[in-house]
Amino acid sequence: MSLNSAELDTPILERGDVGLERTDGASASDTAGERPVRRWGESIAGPAGLAFYIAMLTICGFFFMLPGFDLSLQIVFGSLSGLSFLFLFLTHQIDPGVIPPSSVKDPTVAAVEENRISSMEAGMWRGPTGTWVRAQGVSGEERMQQERYCSSCNIWRPPRASHCNTCGYCFERFDHHCGAMGTCVAKGNHRFFVAFLFCSSSACILLLVTGCMQLHYNGFPTQKDEWGKATTYILCTMILVVGYSSFIWFFAMSHCAMLLCDVTSKQLACSQGSGGSSHQCTAHVRGIMTNLGSVCCGPVLWKHRTLLNDDDKI
Repeated sequence: MSLNSAELDTPILERGDVGLERTDGASASDTAGERPVRRWGESIAGPAGLAFYIAMLTICGFFFMLPGFDLSLQIVFGSLSGLSFLFLFLTHQIDPGVIPPSSVKDPTVAAVEENRISSMEAGMWRGPTGTWVRAQGVSGEERMQQERYCSSCNIWRPPRASHCNTCGYCFERFDHHCGAMGTCVAKGNHRFFVAFLFCSSSACILLLVTGCMQLHYNGFPTQKDEWGKATTYILCTMILVVGYSSFIWFFAMSHCAMLLCDVTSKQLACSQGSGGSSHQCTAHVRGIMTNLGSVCCGPVLWKHRTLLNDDDKI
């Protein structure tokens, strides 16, 4: 059977195995005859363009901005560039934290929508956007967590999970969809995304400093003969480019702060995150190391071939 181009571009997940759970502490359905393979309809244009941009900056940096400087400084720059490529690859290829969809609608939701029971009896209500919402938590708590039903994936999303229309899945601890990375940034790959921002912006800052020092050592702008050299204009252009790219460092630091406080970009952009969770920093409640560990020490699953076994953990 042949597939058309629209079907090939659509993310596919074997939905027939209802009840399948992720490898981080769960088992496959007993009714599944074989382990399903999750396939991803991913965009490679963004990461490829970003990798080309980093490669050009690296080459120009070694040829025009770093000659004459200490070898250790060149090694540091090379290491930052290499790590940038590594974390770019991991951000794009690691499973962001997809919540496997179901092939059938939740029985309670189906019963309410078919008017077999009332939404009050089911403990559900319509949210502001028209989605079904239910409260989960121990009775008597100050704030019960809310779960929202995703009609696209037929699942109840846990707090802070959200559905991405571009990728077509719901993701745990959803932060944002990044077109430059060609994937969503969520619980599974947020750490690699932050590491990429930090390494790439640090490399740009290093080039910015060395480029300005190169111009100063060459006698620019006081030496008149420097105005006629092509290398001077290349250096000036490179300084403008890496200077602009260096502002990513502030973006990286903001994401580092979000990891420490255990909040996401979507929570900060909205008055309430998905599931009604608060956007306030929890570092003073849970502790910085606990917040950092909850994101940075989770399991790592390959996106392009996520099998329900332990072989894909790294």
